[in-house]
Amino acid sequence: MVVTRLPLALIGIGLILLLMPHESPTELSYFFRIGHDGRLVFALNLPGLASIPIPTNIFFAFAGMLTVILLGMSQSFRQFLGTALSRPRSVIPTIVSGSLLGVSLLPSELYFVGAGSSAVLILALSTLGLSLAGIGLAHFLPNPAKMQSLRGKAVRFFDSMDELLFQSPQRLFLLVCFTVFFLTTNLISLFIFEHLPHVQDSIAQVFHAKILAQGHLTAPAPADPEFFQFLQMILRDRWYSQYPPGHMVLLVPAILLGIPWIVNPLFGSFSILLLYSLGKELYGEETGRVAAMLGLASPFLLFMSSEFMNHTPALFFFLAFLLFLAKGIRSGRIKDGLLSGAALGWVILARPYGAAALAIPFLLYGLVVLLRRGSSVGHFALGFTMSLVLFLGILLGFNFATNGDPLVFGFQALWGVQVNPGFGSFNAGQVHTPLKGLTQTLSSLNGLNKHLFEWPLPSLIFVAVLFASRGKVLWDRLLLASAFSVLAAYFFYWFHDWCFGPRFLFEASGPLILLTARGMLIFPDWSREILGTQTTGEQMRSKVMAFVVLLVVIGFASNFPAHLRNYGNAYWGVDGNALALVHAQKIDRGIVFVPRTAFGSVFPSNDPFLRNELIFARDLGEANNRLLDRFPSLPAYRVRGDTLVSFSPPRKSPLQNR
Repeated sequence: MVVTRLPLALIGIGLILLLMPHESPTELSYFFRIGHDGRLVFALNLPGLASIPIPTNIFFAFAGMLTVILLGMSQSFRQFLGTALSRPRSVIPTIVSGSLLGVSLLPSELYFVGAGSSAVLILALSTLGLSLAGIGLAHFLPNPAKMQSLRGKAVRFFDSMDELLFQSPQRLFLLVCFTVFFLTTNLISLFIFEHLPHVQDSIAQVFHAKILAQGHLTAPAPADPEFFQFLQMILRDRWYSQYPPGHMVLLVPAILLGIPWIVNPLFGSFSILLLYSLGKELYGEETGRVAAMLGLASPFLLFMSSEFMNHTPALFFFLAFLLFLAKGIRSGRIKDGLLSGAALGWVILARPYGAAALAIPFLLYGLVVLLRRGSSVGHFALGFTMSLVLFLGILLGFNFATNGDPLVFGFQALWGVQVNPGFGSFNAGQVHTPLKGLTQTLSSLNGLNKHLFEWPLPSLIFVAVLFASRGKVLWDRLLLASAFSVLAAYFFYWFHDWCFGPRFLFEASGPLILLTARGMLIFPDWSREILGTQTTGEQMRSKVMAFVVLLVVIGFASNFPAHLRNYGNAYWGVDGNALALVHAQKIDRGIVFVPRTAFGSVFPSNDPFLRNELIFARDLGEANNRLLDRFPSLPAYRVRGDTLVSFSPPRKSPLQNR
């Protein structure tokens, strides 16, 4: 047995070490797909050795053989089979839940080239490696007497950790969570994102927020619009972004204070507190604390909250909506209804399509409660409706003031009705089909399993444990239904991308983190029922917590450096080089022409009304003279790579300009 287990342990440890170095979040340093002799094969590229091609059939045959050996040697798997034979009905939820987890891990394409399928491959291999190492090393544990001593030390250690995490004063716990998240996101914002919006969506919303900060909904279009064209910006007779106002309004106070980069770290940090509050409201103190710590350790939340995307405030207000909905249904108070409706209204103001999908299960639940309980929740329902209608009115009014029609959103005003959800030909000639929708859905699920926690196991594994157990309750089903609802909504949407992960599912990360916390805490009960574990609940909880800490350590060691490199290397084509050149030369007036591919790096630094004497424009070559003639008193500069040079092209005289 020792001879058999030792190779398994070595293979498992070798796999883990092989998979830890990353070139990017979904690209490994030493193992990847290549083209070899006209075929796609896997390749090992170890330091100091020539690349070793591995035919696909041999790779999968070897992985399959290891999986069969692993299952054969797993006591837990044998116990599961025994339970299935003796009490077949008891394992049905486990089979169904495990199957759904398996569906979320189906690769979005079978060549393992895309980000989603690459994430699945990494997760499959790391899960196999971790399992082989665990089973292989279990046999080499110390003798029972020694184990008893070690177990005693472990129990004392976890008792102290339990006291620190679960019995520390509530205010101290929340203060530490808030402070750690806030400081981490601010450091990432400063050193990785350079306090700049990097994604086109963020850039456009920051610029539009600068318009709002000056007391206007739109700005006049510049006389030479071709120098200021930017994706997601409407530039016709008026100048504004395609986005609804929810996120931009939140940016306004920070813009006036000169610190717009602080908004998302603040809302991300408050979201951690809301995870705690909602978990406590629905399930109890313990679940709230575990949820807050999981949120604190989520790279998806950390990086999204370090940039300027509207997803982070949307998550905050969505969690606030759920918290006051739960409180209001319990208390019936109008105050909770007003706050719940306002919170959902703000999600709609920021992300209307996703907000509707996220809220549907809870709105249906609220309607059922209202029909059953009537007057006991009547005041809550009245307050909720009043707030929600008010915010819907604000959104329709904004649409009317900017796009000329309350039912026309900026997306439609800019791109036309071809951007609406559905199947057929869409923007830029793209064709959206049910098959493409399915591929995008699988890709999003693949990404969520990786990016939510960056564990070497699928991130949704404890959600599967929860729904495999007998302990699930109504709110568990509602939270999961909300995640499924937003997933279904984007099945019909033609556009798909990853930004810090599967961003269209970001708001669903709140419910999924809560369900993960529930799954972790309910694991001991499920383990005793299905796997026949003899360990006491307290001992098993300590083991689960220790195992999750191990997952977090491996995940951060493997993935965090790759994320920092990826996001810090001109993410989405944006960096601070051009602005640094301008500041280094202390230029505070002039027209700075920037290559069109780098315009996103400087565009939001413009005054929307072009009243500042420092203007950033797209470099259009000889056509630049048109803009220079518009501002004859301003000197001209041009960014060329890592240099900033002044130039003096021929200009028209002021008389000619007349």
